[in-house]
Amino acid sequence: MRQKYPLGRPPLRWKLKVVAVTGHAGFIGQRFLRALEEIVRPDAIVGIDVRPSAYRARGLIDVVKDVRDPSLVDDLRAHGVDTMVHLAFILNPMFDEAEMASINLGGTENVTGASGAAGVKHLVAMSSATAYGAHRDNPAALKEDAALRAEPAFAYGYHKRRLEEICWDFARRFPGVTVTTLRPCIVLGPHVDNYISASFSGFPLAPLLDGLSIPWQFVGEDDVARAVALAVKAGLGGAFNVVGAGVLTTREMAKLRRVRTVKIPYRVAKSLNDFFWSRHLFPGRVAPSGILDYFRYPWVADGKKAAEKLGFVPSQSSYELFADVVLREQAKDAVNAQAPLLAKLRRAVEIARGRAMPPWAQSPRS
Repeated sequence: MRQKYPLGRPPLRWKLKVVAVTGHAGFIGQRFLRALEEIVRPDAIVGIDVRPSAYRARGLIDVVKDVRDPSLVDDLRAHGVDTMVHLAFILNPMFDEAEMASINLGGTENVTGASGAAGVKHLVAMSSATAYGAHRDNPAALKEDAALRAEPAFAYGYHKRRLEEICWDFARRFPGVTVTTLRPCIVLGPHVDNYISASFSGFPLAPLLDGLSIPWQFVGEDDVARAVALAVKAGLGGAFNVVGAGVLTTREMAKLRRVRTVKIPYRVAKSLNDFFWSRHLFPGRVAPSGILDYFRYPWVADGKKAAEKLGFVPSQSSYELFADVVLREQAKDAVNAQAPLLAKLRRAVEIARGRAMPPWAQSPRS
C-alpha cells in the first residue's frame, strides 16, 4: 500500500505561517524583523512600507505601498497572510496635523479593514502607554483594564487611544480574529532619536513643571521588538503593557546627569511651547502643548501581565536604560570639548609638513 506521506508521517505543520508587517522599514520594524526570525521563524514575511527594508530577513517580500492604500487587501490575499502586525505610525509631531491623523488613523482603519476582508486570523497592533493619558488621578501603576483617557491636545497619545478603539471595534465585528495591542512606555536605546528622547539630554537644567518630580519608566528598543514577536508567537488576544523594570523620578534623573532642577510654572512652559509650535520652530523637536501634561502627571504602567502571559522580561531596567543615555551624552560632550584642541593639533601637523603656513608667516590683511 502506498504511503500517504513520503516520510511515513504527516508534516509537523500543515499551514504556512505568513506574517505581514506594516512599517517594517522603520526604526522598530527593522528590529522586529530580527526578533521575528529568531522567535517565530515564519515561512514568509510580507513587509508593507513606503520604502523597502534595509535588513533582508529570511522569506521577506517587500511591498512598497502606503499603509492607506486600498489595494492592501489584495496583497494580503495574494500572499495568504494569517498574522498582521501593524507598526506603521507617525511619532514625531507634524505641523500638518490632518496628514498625521490620516496616516495614523486612516492607516489603522485600512489595515483592520483589509485584515478582516482577507481572512487574517491574528492582528497585533502597536499602541502606547501614552494612550492612558497623563492625569493627576492616575493610579501608581496603570493596568490594562484602566480607561484610555489620552486627550486630543497631544496628538500622538490621542491617536494611539483611537488606534485601540478602532482595533477593539474591529474585534467586535470580526469575533473570529484574535486582536492584540501592545502598550510600550518611553523607548530608549542607542539608536533612538526623537523629540521625546531628546528632551532627556542636552539641556543644562532639568525642569520641574509646577515643581513636580514625577516617576518615569523606560523600555529598550530591542525589548519592544522582542515583545511584539512574543505576542505573535503566543497568539493571545488582549492588551499588554510593555515596560522596563522600576522607575526614576525627574530629580533622580537630574542627579544622574549632574544637572540642577529648576521649577517652572506650567503656564510659563505652555506659553513658550505654544510660541515655538505656532511658528513651526524646531521641527521634530517640539510638540503641541498637550505633551506637557506627560511631564507633570504620572502615567506609569504595570508590566506584570506581559510577563505572565507573553513571557516578556525586559533585559534592562529603567535605571539602566537612562544611565546609558547619560553615558552617551557625556561621551558626546567629551568629543565636543576636544574638538578645538584636535583642530589645533591637525593645524600644527599641516604646518610641520609644509602644507600650511604658520600664522606669523602669513601676510596681514589689507
